[in-house]
Amino acid sequence: MRIKVTKLDVVLLGFLGLIALAILWPIGIDHGTVAQKARSKAQFIGYTNALQQYRTMYGDYPTFFDENGPFNLSEGDNSEKFIEALTGRDAESKPVMSFGNRKSVPFYSFADDAYLIDKESGQRQIVDAYGNPNIVILVDHDDDGIIMAPADGKLQEVEAKFVIYTLPLRDKNHVSVLN
Repeated sequence: MRIKVTKLDVVLLGFLGLIALAILWPIGIDHGTVAQKARSKAQFIGYTNALQQYRTMYGDYPTFFDENGPFNLSEGDNSEKFIEALTGRDAESKPVMSFGNRKSVPFYSFADDAYLIDKESGQRQIVDAYGNPNIVILVDHDDDGIIMAPADGKLQEVEAKFVIYTLPLRDKNHVSVLN
């Protein structure tokens, strides 16, 4: 038994395929951006888990969080401090007892693409999946479970132990508040 396929059958099949594509693959969504946002959120969740483990072991957060204000990883050598405190290692992978990590315990392992290396200073600069270094961390210092964090252009109470967010770069996307 032979099946005859006409030109009309081919045209109809093609038309149905286009309709299916339009339904299954939403037009206008930048799927790269969705993946980058998911990757950045996973990265930030990893940081919060590492900070919680750090606090469980030592009873406090790394010493650079002693101030009540926001800790921006793009300022000065903050990225280096953060990496050393959470990995227990310096840039040469040698154990260090820095910023309260008295036992050089590795709480987090940074992926190679999680930071850039400054060619002049050799310092590591943590970036999110968009390449944005403006990552800000807020910590609940008084243990009341409330942090004042920016949301929708104003400060709001957020129930969290940590809040991590990025400040947008010009012409770049950013990840909104994550707690």
